[in-house]
Amino acid sequence: MTPTGVSSTVPRCRPWLGASSWFEHLTDTALVAPDGSVAFYGTATRRLPIDLATGTELSETTAVRPDPLRAVAPGGRIVAVMDAANRAGGIEIDGVRRAVPGAMLGAQWTPDNTTLVTLTRAADDTLTLGTIDASGAFRAVAGGLDGDVFPAQFAVTPDGRGVLMSLVGPETPAPAQRHLPLADRDLDLWRVDLASGEATPVVRQPGDDIAPQIVHGRLLWTHAEVATSVVVLPVDGGEPRPVASPGELPYWRPDGRQIGFTVGGWRLRDMALPLDAYVVDVDAAARPVGAPRPFISGFHEDFSPVWSPDGRWVAYHSHRSPTPVTSYSGAGSTDDIWIRPAGGDAASERRLTDFGHEAGNGDWSPDGRAHAFSTYDDASPTAPQGWIVSVDPASGRSTGKTKLRLPRGASTVETLAWSPDGRTIAIESTAGEGRHAIWLVPPRGGAGRRLIEYPVATFGGVDWTPDGKRLVYGALVDGRMQLHAIDVATGATRQLTRGDASTFLPQVSPDGRVVAATAIVHVRRILQQPWR
Repeated sequence: MTPTGVSSTVPRCRPWLGASSWFEHLTDTALVAPDGSVAFYGTATRRLPIDLATGTELSETTAVRPDPLRAVAPGGRIVAVMDAANRAGGIEIDGVRRAVPGAMLGAQWTPDNTTLVTLTRAADDTLTLGTIDASGAFRAVAGGLDGDVFPAQFAVTPDGRGVLMSLVGPETPAPAQRHLPLADRDLDLWRVDLASGEATPVVRQPGDDIAPQIVHGRLLWTHAEVATSVVVLPVDGGEPRPVASPGELPYWRPDGRQIGFTVGGWRLRDMALPLDAYVVDVDAAARPVGAPRPFISGFHEDFSPVWSPDGRWVAYHSHRSPTPVTSYSGAGSTDDIWIRPAGGDAASERRLTDFGHEAGNGDWSPDGRAHAFSTYDDASPTAPQGWIVSVDPASGRSTGKTKLRLPRGASTVETLAWSPDGRTIAIESTAGEGRHAIWLVPPRGGAGRRLIEYPVATFGGVDWTPDGKRLVYGALVDGRMQLHAIDVATGATRQLTRGDASTFLPQVSPDGRVVAATAIVHVRRILQQPWR
């Protein structure tokens, strides 16, 4: 779909290198050279230049992104914004501190070097666009804007009369709206008049349109889309077949006739707030029967249900809040593993854990009396660890917890899976920059065995085949995450998937015939149109 005013002949580049990841590079944007000839795209650590006239990729190099918290005007006049850890500290202009409402996100001078345009974030996560004139007086131009917080890049128009910025819209959103997984809340490009504060749309189309820049009469920006789907494929490999879209992070019901997964996408404005758990019924061949439907929903993110072996309980990671929150870490948010009867509703859910940070979905022991998962904790705030919570199968209540003791050489637990015989937990652990390893660890600690090491761009995930002979995992191949299987006894590996999508986070069906997984395609494009 071509939005109004966008040239259909704009050169396009291939998906960025961040396309191999899950959510880690959602805020990557393009940086256009001052003369408008070249744009740099990619990730924060590796950038590729593209000739904007021809669309040709040039030799690899790096580019330094301008600091949004530091604005240099012609003649060397500097605005020094407080450091990123203290954005609420206001700004300094020529060494004089000036107060601004909210936390600073960025500042730019108008072309005539007389006015500083500021963008700040309020406590309710809305944006305020303001100006500071030569006398140092601050004026709010427009407040309550429903707009881009990451990366919050905006552009002052060449005539100095307006600002181009990414907004869902100019009005403050109802907080509950931000928690709806399928709401139409992508970011579009808007012009805000610096005199009146009136906002008018410039580019509107599906997907997020961010990081506008105006260079030599051209408007250039980054267009971002993320497509997720739950796919299934034969356990020995083959072409993945979609089961539900959008969707990610699948788990099987123990009878193999239903798949739970997460819906909500990764729209930049609401970032994880709208994630809910859905289910889809499937037949014996893992083909969908009927439409996907909500299963676990509420305020803030809910991940996929993980059924207990007897099918009685579901455990799931959630940031459940009793009321709508306006930001990821908003007051009232939790960060735990929750549990409810598989046929229960929101009134029957309760916290299974009350510790940790960024708890991940876990796995049940085969006897249904324990649930293992990964989380950061007070003793390990930067490296996730494994924990095992004992569960009373009759009541679903926790009866204790123990930390998984890792063998020497294993430092983290990113994902994990309990073996079918209950005697081993397979863990995915970091093994240096951009590499993970699978270890086999006894649940009660002791000597472990490193099975394999491999490159990654995100969590690969790991799961056992029901006979306990193989593990399926995700690893990086030619710039995409792909599924692999490894024989636990011999170490022999086999690649199961290929293609443009990153496919990872596998879950083997209860009968061992197929694998469900997340397939994700990130699209990042540089678009341009003439600026009037």
